Amino acid sequence: MHFTYKDSHTGEDLEQGDLLERSEGLEAVIGKYHPYYLKCDYSHFLVLTQSCDLVKRDGGQPKAAYVSLAAVRPLSLVLEREAEKYRSHEIMRVANVVERGKKELLREFVRKLLNNNHPEFFYMHAEPQIGLERSCAFLRLTVSIRCLEHYDVCRNARLIGLENEFQAKLGWLVGNLYSRVGTNDWAPDYYSHEKWSQIVDAIVDDSYFFVEDAKVKQVKKDSKGKELTNRDEARAFIEGIKVPSRREQAITAVIEALTSENLLDYKNKERARKHLMNTAALSTYFKS
Repeated sequence: MHFTYKDSHTGEDLEQGDLLERSEGLEAVIGKYHPYYLKCDYSHFLVLTQSCDLVKRDGGQPKAAYVSLAAVRPLSLVLEREAEKYRSHEIMRVANVVERGKKELLREFVRKLLNNNHPEFFYMHAEPQIGLERSCAFLRLTVSIRCLEHYDVCRNARLIGLENEFQAKLGWLVGNLYSRVGTNDWAPDYYSHEKWSQIVDAIVDDSYFFVEDAKVKQVKKDSKGKELTNRDEARAFIEGIKVPSRREQAITAVIEALTSENLLDYKNKERARKHLMNTAALSTYFKS
């Protein structure tokens, strides 16, 4: 298993960081008291209550009156919400694209998620053997169920737990403390920096479709008056936009300047443009 996990099938007590599947018993409990939390993309639940409060002591009852559970949802949902911050035009939202200049910001966001340094999420790496895709526990999206009545339901639904240091990190995030728990980072503790970069890049490239920054301005200009509500149609429109080269932009600026000063007749604008585009001497000054 991934280095953050440990097998939780053998422990007697529930622990903070135990991952629970949506078993028939757990769904019945949550459906009764918190039906909203049976949304289809809530794939699992993560125990947030401190381990020390879940230990069954003398008399067989834990200290905690309630077990707090956080909804676990796909990582793709978190990444999509983050990308919305960088989509400056409606057509980019429809096409689900991001300008390439924002890629490093998204890479940094992924790094923060994977190292569990974001205050609102706890990253859960994919574990195919238990049906877990790359996911995040939403630490603000929680429900509480009675410990006395539903302890065994939770224990029977658990799949895996967190290693002790990652339990501590989860506890720190939940408690909103002002000191950082010293968990090992992915690199260099478990992966080389090169491998770590490859993992981050793979997530970013799998999750986002980027367009060149120079094309964004042209997209906004050419999309005026167009109603594109289908993602594939909008993306095809963006991909089909031709961004003027530096040479074309310079020639356009010159022609507009001459026209505005009446130094070039409006009727001859296109003729002048073609002549300048075909002037070989200008190639010396432009790479494209």
